Order: sequence, then structure tokens, then C-alpha cells
Amino acid sequence: MALKHVQEKRFTAEEFTRLFETGALSSEERLELIDGRIVPLSLHEPQHTRSLIRATDALTPALHATHYVGVQIPVVIGKHHQPQPDLSVYRRSALDTPGDTPEKAVLLVEISNTSLAYDRDEKASLYASSGVPEYWIVNLRTRQVEVYRDAAPDDTRAFGYWWRSVAVFNEGEIVYPLDCPDVEIAVADLF
Repeated sequence: MALKHVQEKRFTAEEFTRLFETGALSSEERLELIDGRIVPLSLHEPQHTRSLIRATDALTPALHATHYVGVQIPVVIGKHHQPQPDLSVYRRSALDTPGDTPEKAVLLVEISNTSLAYDRDEKASLYASSGVPEYWIVNLRTRQVEVYRDAAPDDTRAFGYWWRSVAVFNEGEIVYPLDCPDVEIAVADLF
């Protein structure tokens, strides 16, 4: 039953973080903040966990000289969003000063099976709205990597943005991160 005369409380990213700091939410709970709402993350099935480990292992040494790879680090996007992508990539120069926070990722990656529709729709639009130049979905169902680039306004999408370029790379192919065009990542290494 929907409540007609009650205003819903939307949390800010700052309030959401404070809920964990004060113990109101447990750090063991897998939650993210989307549009001010606390959303449970899907459970990691073994295939997802395996792919997360392999993708981390593929990206970290390939990008190590110039970038950091974060694993399931919350990313603040605007006032009411704090998603937790599976992987996020940051330029080393963005974190070289003490006190810097990883605000601007250059690549966000979701490893997707049961959450594929959500990752392709809402997450893709949210990440496009964040200013991140590139978003990958490691699609466990088809063993492909979907690469989203060049975000632009699009009022028909959940968060008002979408990607002008969407390409699909198959298991035998190579993908090149936009921020590191000389770095080759074998799609097969992400599974």
C-alpha cells in the first residue's frame, strides 16, 4: 500500500555516510544510495566474485603506473547519490595530495548478472550524469563487455543523461580504456 499523504525522507550522501559512522547501518550491509533512497545491492554469487577478482587482477597491473583501481568504493554523485560500483578507476594525480578524495573516477565498472537491467538502465544513466567519461558493464550472461562513452543530456532517461556511444566487446577481443588508450585489456581476463 502506498501512503498518499506522507512525504518520503530522501537522504543526502552525507547523511547516508553518517548512518554507517554512527552504527545506525552496519558496514556489513551491502547498501548504496540512489536518488536519496537506500537500496540493497544484489548478493554476490560465485561467478560475480570470481569476475570481480579477475577484473581487479587485469586492470590493476595494466593501469598501475598512472591510475588506481578501487574495489567497491562508494562514489558520491551529487547530493543524493552514493552508488558502490564494483570497480572504479582514478588518475594517480587525483589522489597524490593528502586529504584528496576520489571524487572523479575516469572509469566505473559493474560486473553484472542478476542486476543487468538495473546496471544498463538506472546505473548507466546515473553514471552518465556524474561526468565520468566511461562506464563498463562486464556482462556475465553473454561474456561480453559493454562500453559506454560520451555522456549527453537525455530527458527520457532515469537521471536525465545517456551515452552517445555504446560498444560491445566479445570474449576474444581487446578493450582500451578511454583514459589510457595504449593499455590493452583482454575481455577474457575480466571473467
